[in-house]
Amino acid sequence: MRENTAFIKPKELHLTEEQAKDAILVLQDGYKEQKLDDLLDNDDCFIPENIIVLYLYYLEKTNYQAVVQNYMFQYIDNEALVEPGVTIEERLGIADIYNYISNYDFNKMPNIFVEGLKMHSMLYSHCPYPEFGGKLRDQSVILNNVSHDVISADEARAKFQSFVTKKYVIDEDNILGYIDEVIKDTVDLIKYQPFMDGNKRTFRSLLNLMLGKIGIPPVYVDIEERGIYIDKLMAAIDNGDYVGITRFYYYKICDAIVNLDLIDRLKPSEKKGTFFVIK
Repeated sequence: MRENTAFIKPKELHLTEEQAKDAILVLQDGYKEQKLDDLLDNDDCFIPENIIVLYLYYLEKTNYQAVVQNYMFQYIDNEALVEPGVTIEERLGIADIYNYISNYDFNKMPNIFVEGLKMHSMLYSHCPYPEFGGKLRDQSVILNNVSHDVISADEARAKFQSFVTKKYVIDEDNILGYIDEVIKDTVDLIKYQPFMDGNKRTFRSLLNLMLGKIGIPPVYVDIEERGIYIDKLMAAIDNGDYVGITRFYYYKICDAIVNLDLIDRLKPSEKKGTFFVIK
């Protein structure tokens, strides 16, 4: 895991919640400029890191369950647009997954293997053949937009099963290192394709569970962002370049913080013209 590169370090400042909120709003203006100037990949910009640290360490914890429930159906709509061909039954399965996430006992650390199997089972639980859910593939698959073959079914099972014993450590002084790690791991699981279908939907949901452990609202991909998301994802899968997808997710974490939670904490006068939703 990398060192914590945010300019603002956890707990180093003596800020009230109002001061921290104001700081996030100021940073949000810079975030808006980064988006407009197409500089989201700029690894020298620490705006998203600072927003995340301010949110996690200086603001009162939100009602995570309410945030997830309030956004769940819009999330399902987004997923259906980002992944063409999602059926009504699969949409019901995604709803089950996010009901599960919203009620998760975060006093424990999620296990990626166990939760990944469970979420894949939920995804297909309303389909005509629910036994498809949670079943690891036993044949080869093709992943579009990559130049190399996906690893064999045996290799994919072994890679996925290796997460049974993986232990995550959340270092209060390096919370960004944990975020980097779970982004990389869920991207790698998409690369391995342990299931015949539904890998991206399953592991995007799993990423939200892992981020929920530290109090981050559900990250989402808008349909307008599908192209850039796929490009960054494929760069990681095909070339081992995780910078683009990691930076993409950092800005999406900021979207989630601002649009799913912080906006509801503002007074009406503070909301006018303040927020920028990535489209």
